[in-house]
Amino acid sequence: MSDTALREVLIGTPTADGIVTTGYAESLLNAARAISARGMRHRYLTLDYFHAPVARNHILHAALSVPSISHVLFIDNDMKIEQAVFDALLAADKPLVGGIYTRRQIDLESYAKARMDGHEPATARALASPFILRLVGRTRLQVERGLAQVDGVGFGAALLTTDLLRAMIDAGTAEQTPGMPAAGLSPGTMIWDFCGQMISEAGEALSDDFSFCARANAAVPGSVWGLAAPGILHTGQFDYGADFGEKLRAIRTAAKRA
Repeated sequence: MSDTALREVLIGTPTADGIVTTGYAESLLNAARAISARGMRHRYLTLDYFHAPVARNHILHAALSVPSISHVLFIDNDMKIEQAVFDALLAADKPLVGGIYTRRQIDLESYAKARMDGHEPATARALASPFILRLVGRTRLQVERGLAQVDGVGFGAALLTTDLLRAMIDAGTAEQTPGMPAAGLSPGTMIWDFCGQMISEAGEALSDDFSFCARANAAVPGSVWGLAAPGILHTGQFDYGADFGEKLRAIRTAAKRA
């Protein structure tokens, strides 16, 4: 896929009780700027529903219903993302690429230990933060220009192509499910279940985003990529965020010294 295939982006956000954060509003503006800077058009769709997989499926159905839409950009309602991140996602040229960002957690004891070991604050945060990322049997992660092939990424900040959705349909990794009239669909309308939660072969209950990634990799092996970059904050009581690349560098430096 080349930039000529980047036609129109649907920015999609599932919400619960219609709530978004001020950081999300900033993210939305940054995404629109990044898309416009590449000469592309964008549309916006939010769906308020308590179950995120259902909301994501309806957003993807809407994208497939408009031939001009080539990409879907998911931004969750609790994310604060810099424009440079969206620039990188759009430039990645991958079927699916998601930012590798932290959960709304940090291990303060691990942070304190990292600081005592001489790490700078940014590195200590990265070492003390759990990242949303799925790796199945990988002993080494190869990162080039911030990108790494992975098994699953979170959809808090993720860009995927509608070509990938069609490939998943053709490969039979997505099944049909009834759509919701509350989402504006006619009664009896069927949509594709891309995000329904799955159980992995190891018996692990997968989240909706990891379930999508498992289906995508089954249809198009190697289609899921992660972006290791600063500038992605997961907002809650505080803004949680760290650079996954910083964590990898610290771990590899420690391994070389051992």
